[in-house]
Amino acid sequence: MGDDTTGEGAAGSTAPVGALAEHATPLGTTEPSGPFPDTDGLDALLGGAQVVGLGEATHGTREFFRLKHRLIRYLVLEHDLRVVAIEANVPETLAIDEYVVHGRGDPSAALDGIYFWTWNVAAVLNLIEWLRGFNEGRPVEDRVRFYGLDVQYTTGAVGHLRGYFETVGEPVPEEIAAGLETVDDSGRNPDRDENPEERLAAGKRVATALRDHLDTHRTTYVERAGERAWWLARWQAAVIEEATAYRKHRVDQTDGDTAAMEQLLERRDRAMADNVDRVREFEGGPVAVWAHDAHVNRSRHVVRGTDATSKPTGGYLADRHDTGYVAVGFSFAHGSFQALGETAEGGYELRAHAVDGPPSGSIEARLDALGESPVLLDLRRAAEDSRLTDWLDRPQGTFSAGATYNPDRPAQYVTEFVPGEAFDAICHVTETSRARPLGDDG
Repeated sequence: MGDDTTGEGAAGSTAPVGALAEHATPLGTTEPSGPFPDTDGLDALLGGAQVVGLGEATHGTREFFRLKHRLIRYLVLEHDLRVVAIEANVPETLAIDEYVVHGRGDPSAALDGIYFWTWNVAAVLNLIEWLRGFNEGRPVEDRVRFYGLDVQYTTGAVGHLRGYFETVGEPVPEEIAAGLETVDDSGRNPDRDENPEERLAAGKRVATALRDHLDTHRTTYVERAGERAWWLARWQAAVIEEATAYRKHRVDQTDGDTAAMEQLLERRDRAMADNVDRVREFEGGPVAVWAHDAHVNRSRHVVRGTDATSKPTGGYLADRHDTGYVAVGFSFAHGSFQALGETAEGGYELRAHAVDGPPSGSIEARLDALGESPVLLDLRRAAEDSRLTDWLDRPQGTFSAGATYNPDRPAQYVTEFVPGEAFDAICHVTETSRARPLGDDG
């Protein structure tokens, strides 16, 4: 895979291609059901992991999603992975879990109901359908579960709790009912909320009352509806509290307030890490975390165009699980992806964007020089190679786009990471295409 030529990194460091190749595992194809040419490298990297963070350099790349499906499939079949957790609001994803585990409901409608256009695509639906097929006929306790991790909205938690009280045959307690109505944000972002202050003031109060009530009546409620239902209800109380705190940071934030932005990042990333551990504690076994590179990396979450940085979800998980957390970043050289782009009227629409090639001296430029696609570079192994020390320990640029993209300013989308600190492995694809939205026949 390539020769020993070197390339300049963002900080002037070099990485011999031949040395990188010795720590790279060819993946053969992005086809989710395709066989792996060699699983020894995957087994060594992922086999003993407690939590595997599967990132993405953009929220709209079909090949990234297909490769994550493929790696999840491998972990499910070869290493008994039984939990997939995704960067989406906790309660809304329970409809996906209901389909994956029990075959109930419409998976397309469930994807459409989680507020995230990023996952409302054919590649994610294919993963959900595969998980359903794997689960069918297995003992319930051995089926793969599908959970959300995010805490940006309260409305799903409010609806879930109302349904739970119906299930256990009790009215919503009087001291809680009015509070639930107040904290329900109806899925609106804080900047579109006509009544944010009253809603925010009620959040912590309602969450505390819910926890106290559920703890007091745990024995009765578990007898009526089971342990899982009680656990899920109590989780929704935590969602209300965390979503309220997150939304308060958004309401209080002003342009140029770096400290407020960092508090916002910290609140969300720490809450997602807490939810990973909440799921692990209840379910047992390893968890695959599906999110952006900005979240799964170990070192820092950066806000483009600002000085704001914060510890990412992966940083919290690495602190708690040490080498039991494995962060896999994703990169590409050229091709298309989807993201929101600004319209002439000043609004935004979802559209395809193209990148002509990797930024000069970037991580993906080095990986593309390997001449393999797709390929997974094991940075843990590479860290033991003295030829790569300089490259691994210095900041390197990498392309990273989130929900929005401005094609006139591609240089703004280069984020610097120290590869050996941020990731345990990087999965690279030479050419990519736009993730296909459900219902888009184009």
